[in-house]
Amino acid sequence: GHRWTQDYKMGAPTAPLAKHEATDETGTSVTFWADPDIFETTEYSFETLSRRFQEMAFLNKGLTITLTDERESAKATVGADDPDAEAAAEPAARTVKYHYEGGIVDFVKYLNSR
Repeated sequence: GHRWTQDYKMGAPTAPLAKHEATDETGTSVTFWADPDIFETTEYSFETLSRRFQEMAFLNKGLTITLTDERESAKATVGADDPDAEAAAEPAARTVKYHYEGGIVDFVKYLNSR
């Protein structure tokens, strides 16, 4: 297959679907920038999104969901609570990854572990 991209604004494509380099990888990547003309707020809680994406991963067994917060404010807090952490030259983005092969079974195990 190939890597394909398309950009949108206000829900409509801004350019035709573009075919890029060949790849063996599969999957979908979505980058979202909230439009202040549409949304009341353009600041989103990492924790809220993280919980929702974890629920989605439980409900879709075998699906991998990765959430990365690349906001500068998020980078400043990565590792801030770890006194042994080395100061990085370039702060890392905050990332979580969810993948549950057992789906709902893994969800029940998760609930029982809490």
